[in-house]
Amino acid sequence: MRIRSVSCFTVATLLFAACNPLADTTADTQAEAASDAGRKSTQATPSEDTSMVPGADSYADGDPETFDAAFNVDLTNPLDASVPSDPADAGVDETSDSGVSEPLDAGSPISDAGSLPVDSGVDASIACPGVLTSCGGKCVYTDTSLLHCGVCGNACVAPANAAATCSSGTCAYACLPGFKDDGAGGCVALPPSPAIDIVAGRGFSCILRTDGTVGCWGAMKLPYVPSVTTATAIAAAGDIACAVLSDGGFRCWYGSGSLAFHPTTYTDLAGKTLVDIARGLDHTCARTTTGTVYCWGERGSGYVSTPVAQPAFANAVELVASQTSTAAIFAGGTTTIYAHGKLPGISGVTAVALGGAHTCAVVAGGAVICSGYNQTGECGDGTGITDVSLVYAKGVSGATEIAANYYNTCAVISDGTVQCWGRNVNGEGGYPTGISYAPHQVTGVTDAVQIAMGESHTCVLKGSGAVQCWGSLKTGP
Repeated sequence: MRIRSVSCFTVATLLFAACNPLADTTADTQAEAASDAGRKSTQATPSEDTSMVPGADSYADGDPETFDAAFNVDLTNPLDASVPSDPADAGVDETSDSGVSEPLDAGSPISDAGSLPVDSGVDASIACPGVLTSCGGKCVYTDTSLLHCGVCGNACVAPANAAATCSSGTCAYACLPGFKDDGAGGCVALPPSPAIDIVAGRGFSCILRTDGTVGCWGAMKLPYVPSVTTATAIAAAGDIACAVLSDGGFRCWYGSGSLAFHPTTYTDLAGKTLVDIARGLDHTCARTTTGTVYCWGERGSGYVSTPVAQPAFANAVELVASQTSTAAIFAGGTTTIYAHGKLPGISGVTAVALGGAHTCAVVAGGAVICSGYNQTGECGDGTGITDVSLVYAKGVSGATEIAANYYNTCAVISDGTVQCWGRNVNGEGGYPTGISYAPHQVTGVTDAVQIAMGESHTCVLKGSGAVQCWGSLKTGP
């Protein structure tokens, strides 16, 4: 069962823990070399649409727009900030004959670049050790160098939508995710793979496709997230998205173009195989094949910065996370929720949504029960009473999925329609701006099967694999 993650904000905690899930890692390589003159220098280094063009339109009329979830985008140089054009020499300045000594080619198997007799580029004929070749005043490994593949000066060039490669001294190219070799020296877009899951963060949404790729749009413009091609589960909150990979590892990323991938080598998770992941605003929880749930977080989330097993969540079948809260659903529909708006004694739960200070759950039969803050209609009982406990969302039946942000709640109904309630500022509720104390059906939405809410937008995944969004983010990549 998939894990849903909600991009809402504070629900006074269920189970606290703090961490720093993202760690930017940089590796700056420098090499020193002596010139013939004895000088030294250092080189640092919604209507359904299949075009899926990123849009920046914002609207508050609640009118949904539909688009194809696989966003078939023809990019001349996609993800140029994330996919080096020269993977073998990544991070190395290959400018030759500049009068400045240059570092050892990154394709070289020699690790100590500083020990090599690399000159300033004035004398291009230098003595290189072992399998290295002198090219333009530097020692390179021509078996893998993209600028000197096989012989000096033979630079490998890739066509559009591909990355150049050099193997055993022979240039080639590899098509980027979402593209295939056309047999004529180029790469063409693959038919879009249907989406099977959808999540939302602050100002962006992401989908998981049947082929294991992940695409994000909005504030995170990544039609194909690099290095994520075998995803099995996804989660998002705040400015961060995460994916579990088929090998049991995971990746987290943020931003667009300039990605920082989360390290996957936590000592506490070494040798453990993950199957699901949930992302809160300030923390992350992941479930392993053995049923153990580990959580870690940052700032005031209450979780520590390294993964710690959470016995209260052991053998959960589904996790949901919000700002500092995590809810677990167990077989039989019982829940473990320690938060403002908790649902004590409720069984038969099939889905849970954690809002800013309220919690709602779908129970057997499709009714929705909520507790917590309700001054702007978050719990949907029609009253607007500030705090309520275990009230039913008025008139909702047949609900199958549910999502919430800070002030809103939306539910997918078994007939494919969607009902929303709460404070609607940017059209995320799918009705004219204002407050709806009771559920309101979103006009123009049909065939919905899953739902995700960001800070000011809502998206549904349709049975056809298309995605439909409304609010501040209504177009896709």
